[in-house]
Amino acid sequence: MKACKRVFVLILSFVFVLTGVLSYSSYDVEAATSMNKVYADLLDSKLKTANNADGISDGFQIHMLDSGSSVPVYRITDIDKDGTSELLVGVCVATDYVFLTDIYTYKKDGSWKHLIGTSFSKDRLYINKKGLIVYHFDQAGASGENYYRIYSSSLVDTDADSASYKKMTFYQLTDKAVKKVKKGKYKYKGQSKCKCGW
Repeated sequence: MKACKRVFVLILSFVFVLTGVLSYSSYDVEAATSMNKVYADLLDSKLKTANNADGISDGFQIHMLDSGSSVPVYRITDIDKDGTSELLVGVCVATDYVFLTDIYTYKKDGSWKHLIGTSFSKDRLYINKKGLIVYHFDQAGASGENYYRIYSSSLVDTDADSASYKKMTFYQLTDKAVKKVKKGKYKYKGQSKCKCGW
């Protein structure tokens, strides 16, 4: 009788564990699917404004129109290693330099948040090897750098850090790329790349 009870308890425990794993996996997949759709919609919006000279209001458009060889690029990566990937958007010039202009994050409620963006042609965004966001500004004779870390879907000021910038590969933003991102494929065979050494 005791052996039967033990077996019953073991089976019941296994069922509870399995149910928990399956429900977590289901949530995880649902969240990833939602994030992919949100980021695909954002990229689609950026692609539509890439070559729009009307009402230029941000660094992305400024850099796109600054050079005839500019190409819109993106990268989806977990900057701060918290389990949520951020969307990085920028402009690639001459295949070897990226002007990173915008960083977005995905929120648990299924929406996106614009963490930071540039507004002048001389401003620069970088990611360093410690996962910090570095904003280099150069406006009206004043220049310098501000350092931020991501905390709970927001940017928090942090101390200056001398860690070198992280080298990244960005991917060309096209209609096909938008469709791929929606399906959870952030890069695909044959896609043009821009290797950024900052």
